[in-house]
Amino acid sequence: MKKQIIITPSGERMVVLAEPDYEALVRAAAAAGVEIEDDAPPYHPRRSPRPSESENPIRFWRERRGMSLTLLADRTKLLEDDLAELETGAREPTVEVLKVLAKALGVSIDELVG
Repeated sequence: MKKQIIITPSGERMVVLAEPDYEALVRAAAAAGVEIEDDAPPYHPRRSPRPSESENPIRFWRERRGMSLTLLADRTKLLEDDLAELETGAREPTVEVLKVLAKALGVSIDELVG
């Protein structure tokens, strides 16, 4: 049984299973006398997520990846205060900083500059 862990922007950990694995889990739970509610509609993503016009793209992608400022600072070797200023718009990132952030967040530079 393979699983994928997804961390939501709020920090909640969610597990994604292949449908056959999920069905086997439901059967095993039923055999143990546990009923699992199964009335949620399937999720069909329409397009990849994008920050809204009013959202800072650096903050959007950091939160989307479930990262704290501390974790992003550790991964990029940037100061938390500097990251906070980038996220509030008090400071504009250099191209070098954008490259480091894009790599740490797993996005393109274009996705960080809108």
